[in-house]
Amino acid sequence: TFDNTNFNYYPNPTSNILNIEYSKNIESVSVINMLGQMLFENTTNNTSIQIDLSNLPTATYFVKVKAYGNEKTVKVVKQ
Repeated sequence: TFDNTNFNYYPNPTSNILNIEYSKNIESVSVINMLGQMLFENTTNNTSIQIDLSNLPTATYFVKVKAYGNEKTVKVVKQ
């Protein structure tokens, strides 16, 4: 299961950069709109990643984080 106590994402709401931190290496991060369309995916092998949302319109998005075979989806508000 995903270790929620060692997972952090901020700021939310955000206008530009979303920071994501986890105790284990993050494999990928996907940004999905409310229609279920994947807007982009970043792959990494770090415990933290910054996602630039500045080019997206103001809306609510889902951010899916994959790490060690587990997934966590959070709702992020872009201002």
